[in-house]
Amino acid sequence: MTSRSIGMIVVALVTIAFAASASAVRADAPEGVPALRVAMFPIENLSDGDAPTDRIANLLRERLEAIGLIPLDDATTASFLRGNRVRWVGGINRELARRLRTETGVDAVAITSLDAYRDVYPPVIAMTARIVSIEDDPEILWMDSFHRSGDDSPGILDLGLIRDPDVLLTEVLDELTSSASQVLNGHRPLRPPWLSQGRFGLDTSTGSTATVRDQGSARTRVAVIPFVNDSDRPRAGEILALQTVRHLASAGTLDVIDPGVVRETSLRARVIQRDGLSTPQAELLRDLLEADLVITGQVHRYDPSHSGADPPVVSFSVRAVDTTSLQVVWAGFGYNRGDDGDVLFQSRRVRTAHELAFQMTRAAVREMCEWTLNDVRRRRRFLDSPDGPGR
Repeated sequence: MTSRSIGMIVVALVTIAFAASASAVRADAPEGVPALRVAMFPIENLSDGDAPTDRIANLLRERLEAIGLIPLDDATTASFLRGNRVRWVGGINRELARRLRTETGVDAVAITSLDAYRDVYPPVIAMTARIVSIEDDPEILWMDSFHRSGDDSPGILDLGLIRDPDVLLTEVLDELTSSASQVLNGHRPLRPPWLSQGRFGLDTSTGSTATVRDQGSARTRVAVIPFVNDSDRPRAGEILALQTVRHLASAGTLDVIDPGVVRETSLRARVIQRDGLSTPQAELLRDLLEADLVITGQVHRYDPSHSGADPPVVSFSVRAVDTTSLQVVWAGFGYNRGDDGDVLFQSRRVRTAHELAFQMTRAAVREMCEWTLNDVRRRRRFLDSPDGPGR
């Protein structure tokens, strides 16, 4: 056999192997998400400093395209926002959703916030994103949040430390888009908060029985108002409210009203809750939003770990108001440090205030949901009992 013949055989084998490998990759790759046309609002910077939000938005766009979404071009989106004098991009209200659908023909809007950003050591990246349908009543189709710090996993001899913020940014963006792909495609729902146990709990109390919609009717509608911020960290109230919405949306038992609709309605009704939600304000939100429960809160401390040495501290209180009885039916208070429960080599230490807030709001929503479910069970037992109505 000549050397030329051997060479041709080698080339053929390599070609076959490459084709088989490509076929295997295609077979294992997840199916694309529904071909939604999505307008990408500019990233809202909730961090406490400057950040390259435009570059992050471009990287996010590439990933959304890769999972099968069809982003509207930036020029058209910018023209729409400018023409409708949109200054706040942290949500979408009903009228704006109608205009966006009519003027651009998109199916949904992608809303993203940069909750934390630090490019000096240890770098920190935290982002929250959601995709909202622009129907007459905007619906949260998917929402998630991820965070990374360069000193999350130092490892032996600090070999696991990450000093490049772009490495963390890539991880966070990949996790966000992977979550969106799996949820939108129906492969995996968001993990309900009661399936995620954590060591950061809250002191809770319950009041009178809440109004829960009858089985078979529409799900209980919940509105979350931005928390009052008494901490030194600007916009911490918005961050805590967003994390609460994220966990409520994953519960699967509630209809969570998009923050954009809540904000627009609150502004129009002049709902200012410096000293808590008043009875007339709760009645207005019930009538305008058809909300069964309104979640309000107050941030007392939101202390990041700037040096990486001191643990972060987060403290907040949260209340659920039943808009029918106009009473507080559930309340919680939490105070935690990132080193709570960490007794061995800082292996369980939480490095960022954002991750601490994420875990604490998850605990709050878990307690709230468990109370709601137990309340439903009590109601059903009463309805089926000899003392129930109609017996």
